[in-house]
Amino acid sequence: MDKQNKAVITKEFQIHYIDTRINNSRPLEHFHDSFEIDYFIKADIHLFCKDKIYHLSDGDMLIIDEFSMHKITYTPEKEYSRFVVNFKRSFLEDVLKSLGLHNLLQGLSQLENSSVNLSLKKRAEIQSGFQTLLQESGTLQTEPYSGAKIKLQLCKLLINFSECLQRPSNEGAPNTRDLIAKKIIEYIDLNYMKPV
Repeated sequence: MDKQNKAVITKEFQIHYIDTRINNSRPLEHFHDSFEIDYFIKADIHLFCKDKIYHLSDGDMLIIDEFSMHKITYTPEKEYSRFVVNFKRSFLEDVLKSLGLHNLLQGLSQLENSSVNLSLKKRAEIQSGFQTLLQESGTLQTEPYSGAKIKLQLCKLLINFSECLQRPSNEGAPNTRDLIAKKIIEYIDLNYMKPV
């Protein structure tokens, strides 16, 4: 698998795609003056935020409130792939207000649990949303409607995330088919280079 890191950074909005192997288990403690949304494609990390410890793994999505101190502890020698979006409240305020969603960010920041494990079907939808966001971000300087598309795509991701957090807890739990598919994928990942 090719290791790659991609980033688009502006004053009010950042998106990063990170695909790497963690060789350092030193904790990373920090905060941002912006909201942070993380979607973990591959992960085995612990994150401390708002007096809570989250064990984050494949298919987890998390939102961190602006100015919230958080500490990430990585598991060494593990593959690690994620999308990270940071955005300031002012970046989306006008769009959220015009859509009648002006309380969405406040509602998300007041949640007691700000992470969710997504079903395989929802993972594909969310990952596609982040990929679209990254692709649109790459055209920010050249395409006239790119800024509006980024804001709308980010709103869509926030709405999806909010809906996932509000559904009954057992609805997001992996079903038998998801668990079997996950085991098959893990087997293939571990054995694809071995002779048949």
